[in-house]
Amino acid sequence: MRFRYVAVTLANERHIGWVEAPSPEAAAAELRLKGLVTIRLEKASAFASIWTSLNREVSFRPPLTASDLANLSQEWAGLVEAGISVEESLGFLQSSCKPSGRNVLARVREEVKEGSTLHEALAHRPDCFPLTYVTLVQAGETAGSLGSTLRRLADDLASQRSILEDIRNALLYPAFLLITAVIGISTLLVVVVPNLENLFGTRSHETLPTATRLVIATSHLLREGGIAILISLSVLAFGLAMAARTDSGRLAIHRGLLKTPVVGFLVLIIETGRFTRSLGALLKGGVTVSRAMPIAIRTVANQALRTRHERAHALILTGSGVGDALAEADAMSADAIGLIRMGERTGQLDASLERIAVLYEGRATRRLKALTTVLTPVLTIGFGLLAGVIIYAMLSTILSINDLASQ
Repeated sequence: MRFRYVAVTLANERHIGWVEAPSPEAAAAELRLKGLVTIRLEKASAFASIWTSLNREVSFRPPLTASDLANLSQEWAGLVEAGISVEESLGFLQSSCKPSGRNVLARVREEVKEGSTLHEALAHRPDCFPLTYVTLVQAGETAGSLGSTLRRLADDLASQRSILEDIRNALLYPAFLLITAVIGISTLLVVVVPNLENLFGTRSHETLPTATRLVIATSHLLREGGIAILISLSVLAFGLAMAARTDSGRLAIHRGLLKTPVVGFLVLIIETGRFTRSLGALLKGGVTVSRAMPIAIRTVANQALRTRHERAHALILTGSGVGDALAEADAMSADAIGLIRMGERTGQLDASLERIAVLYEGRATRRLKALTTVLTPVLTIGFGLLAGVIIYAMLSTILSINDLASQ
């Protein structure tokens, strides 16, 4: 959800803006991490969400990407574990960081020098440091184990980056094949078919075979209404994008994704792996379940699943176990809930969550590879057959006309 807030700093400076959070309590907690005292917090209307999206500053790359943050955390952990202070380690990191990231680290270092804690300085830059990252740093500072916390964060970020790269690589070739095939078929219908159609001369279309007439009609539709079709598709895509910026629209789209065969189960696997990895890392860092759960929920991208996790969190606050709450909210599959219940019984919930994350991330990668292994030949054969049907329908008619003319 998106909330509009009015808040002040400790120096009594007024701030007005927007914050995304699963609940008003989580929004207020995030503002506290930024050093802001909330005066007013209200849920944004659908129109306000769309207006904010349209007026948001466009940024194609954040100053620190997930890859940059993983490498940075790895180096940072080594410096802190070597006994170098936070301020000095930030100075060392600046020299090895790219210019945009160097500016971010310089501002963080300046705030630390002025007396802010490290997690407070990081919380002021949510575009670079996610809430999970900031919370774990805070837990590491409190426990006096910042070095090991940063190393664990680096390992988790590297693992997440590996999963995302596997997903991207698995989908890259089918997407390229789909785009190429669509362009090829469109060129065939718009350029080749009209030239072949001219060979029919003045022959009436009613005397042509059904397949030929269908190909010609499709060609005419693309040539005469192609611009209108493109505009309609663009408007539809824009409308869906804007609907996805509202709570109700995003929820409807994400519910539809979960109900889609194959895709829905894949979304569930990916989201379960992401959620359990975040929750497990937070619990291992010493954060309590009641506080860790809302932060881990922020990592769930599917709004329908996020709503289920929020319902589970509400049940946990009333005294339910984590496994029982997730089962009642139907937030995970049965095998994942079984592992969580086992972890609760043995007092190793954080380890069980990390095992689930590894299991489900591997399962997501295998499912994607299997899907693309099947999808690639299906697309190739499907578009090949379509192109073959178009060529056959036109050439067979031309040959039959030539046969009649020679008799």
